[in-house]
Amino acid sequence: MPRPRVCLVGGPDIDARLDLMRLLSPEFDFCAAGTDARHAAPFAAAGFPFRHYRMSRRVNPAFDAYTVWQLVRMFRAERPAVVHTFDTKPAVWGRLAARLAGVPVVVATLPGLGSLYGDGGRRSSLTRVVYQRLQTLASHWADLTVFQNAEDLGEFAQLGVVPRERAAIVPGSGVRTDVFAPPASRDRTAERREEPHTSFLLAGATDADRLDALTPGELRDVADSVTWLGPRNDVKNLLALSDVFVFPSFYREGLPRVLIEAASMALPLVAVDGPGSRDVVEHGVNGLLVPPKDPAAIADAVIRLIHSPELRARFGARARERAVSQFDLSVVAERTRSLYHELLQRKRPEAA
Repeated sequence: MPRPRVCLVGGPDIDARLDLMRLLSPEFDFCAAGTDARHAAPFAAAGFPFRHYRMSRRVNPAFDAYTVWQLVRMFRAERPAVVHTFDTKPAVWGRLAARLAGVPVVVATLPGLGSLYGDGGRRSSLTRVVYQRLQTLASHWADLTVFQNAEDLGEFAQLGVVPRERAAIVPGSGVRTDVFAPPASRDRTAERREEPHTSFLLAGATDADRLDALTPGELRDVADSVTWLGPRNDVKNLLALSDVFVFPSFYREGLPRVLIEAASMALPLVAVDGPGSRDVVEHGVNGLLVPPKDPAAIADAVIRLIHSPELRARFGARARERAVSQFDLSVVAERTRSLYHELLQRKRPEAA
């Protein structure tokens, strides 16, 4: 019997699903679609078909309609049994296109509620109204909406965006804890008592397309305060060089992947006390939680860890244990496999 065909649809980081596809490929026939044409090579090397489609990150009704048209044509050509979308806009347009194309099983993973559900201004509030209505339509058309933490699921269910009976939780996108492992030669017992001897590294792009992008003045302040490395694809190496990992984001990420990667590398964690981060960081056990938008609290937490190598070692060991037991790729893959089979059994018993 042929394996059920599953098409994963995402944005510029759809390649983050490659490990999941490899792990589940004995049971499912995968293809992928993303907005970065350069991903064709790594998918081909892994033996998976890849299709490129165009999508605007901004609100653009004409271009959004074009995106839906592209995806409908793609699904009709690929004829998948399951379409599984990831990220904000692909979750809306991908689900609607899959339903229009007659795909039997339609699933979406919402990796957090994003900055629209933070303390935004008037523009963010108006955008949130439009987004929420579209997300409600897509969620009611879909067979299942996957959240990465219970707080996000509860909020969207209470708002009526997602039917609670068609919602599930999968703990993140999965991290290969065998790859993100602490270096054997790393010695974290050395104490650093003087803060001026501490270096701060910041990795990542400016992301100028966001509604809440930093101003030129704010960007200069950041560049003057830390060693800003820009976009990097060697996060594991940067984590291996580090003694403490700080995640100050308050943007409602579902289950921050880099926070789990740092935990897997046995780093003590400092994170904002909010949905998602609370699932990874247990205050006083594997790290420290601080209030959102409180630089002084972040500084105090970092200084406390700088001055206590024993605390860093204890937090790091517990962080690693939690990452392996709860967030390893195998955990996420097994949960995803079960959901696919359950949904196929309902819609297409012969495929399941």
